[in-house]
Amino acid sequence: MDIVGHLIKKAVHTSLFQSMMSTLGLRNTLQELPDSPAVIARAVERCMGCEQVSACEDWLDSHSGAYEPPSYCKNGDLAARLAKLVDRHTELETAAEP
Repeated sequence: MDIVGHLIKKAVHTSLFQSMMSTLGLRNTLQELPDSPAVIARAVERCMGCEQVSACEDWLDSHSGAYEPPSYCKNGDLAARLAKLVDRHTELETAAEP
């Protein structure tokens, strides 16, 4: 693949990954991580290794929100870890309420 093809593929997968994080309600949690740029870069690289681009686009088009990504998502483990952070943050906020 030439450099232009690689850049186009990276742009497509960056968009898919960010859309997935938004659909899962995890985008803010991801961006708040201290090493967010590195985490995102690794996630996009995993996404670029996926052959399910059309299925992912269809899944994203049919979901305005979801609790977990499709089973084939190469960033499913990351999404699960981020969801646990959200759950833990919610627990702490709830515990702090009078």
